[in-house]
Amino acid sequence: MKHSTPARVATYAYVNPVVAVFLGWLILGEPVTSRTLVASAVIVTAVAIITVQKNRAPAR
Repeated sequence: MKHSTPARVATYAYVNPVVAVFLGWLILGEPVTSRTLVASAVIVTAVAIITVQKNRAPAR
């Protein structure tokens, strides 16, 4: 927690399953469907938006 904010650390919990799916495909040859790819893209995009919005100063 010394190196990042609690909000940013919490977003990693959302990205971990995406990494696990990718590693399952890469190492174990598990199937990845288009539905999985779309869901992964939505998750990564949402985390990116949260991270960027937290860094912006509030508009007045």
